[in-house]
Amino acid sequence: INVKESSIARLVDTVIYTEAGDEVAVASTKAYTSQVLLLSLLVFSEAIRQGKLESDEQEKIIADFKKIPKQLTKLLASNVYQQIAKTLYQKDIFYLGRRLDYYLMLEGSLKLKEISYIHSECYAAGELKHGTISLIANNTPVVASFTNEELNEKTISNIEEVIARGAEVTVITNDLDYKGGNGIKNIIYIPKTSDFVIPFLVVVPLQMIAYEVAKLKKCDIDKPRNLAKSVTVE
Repeated sequence: INVKESSIARLVDTVIYTEAGDEVAVASTKAYTSQVLLLSLLVFSEAIRQGKLESDEQEKIIADFKKIPKQLTKLLASNVYQQIAKTLYQKDIFYLGRRLDYYLMLEGSLKLKEISYIHSECYAAGELKHGTISLIANNTPVVASFTNEELNEKTISNIEEVIARGAEVTVITNDLDYKGGNGIKNIIYIPKTSDFVIPFLVVVPLQMIAYEVAKLKKCDIDKPRNLAKSVTVE
């Protein structure tokens, strides 16, 4: 919970405060990342308690956690997001990913809808051929992420399928050897790191893309229409 002594904080038995600071925007990126960070640390500490991680693994993961600020600073400084936004705004957009990447792409799709009012859908890449691919046409924007060595080849195959049908694809990946090809409009490379840390390095570029698209559309990014910071009805 972010706000100290808020209604929900008083109702629950145990509270972990995210200490993210005041939320200026409804689509608050720091609220998302701080919540994911705390959940990741909870899982990490429980894995240690249960003896699931060797000491050398623990040290590597801790080192990866400590690299997050520097890595995010570098990602935030990139000017690629403005370039990507010009290829996305005023169109329907599709997001693709497998396993962890799928859930991160869900957040990217939601953020785009929240602050730019563009229709976007996120699909598990493995389910693409079960009807969804019929929606892909010439110049359809697709944002795809692959960060799992076991699954990357399959996701790349899905990307090639949508490219064959005319899609223009933006890729987020930690596969530094991936060079794309025809149909790949942009590639955002993130460092290879622990699975505990990957969510931060993938989701921040997605949030920045949504931000730049909303700016191009001259939307009120801090106060999206129809949204509220507190939900008072079920």
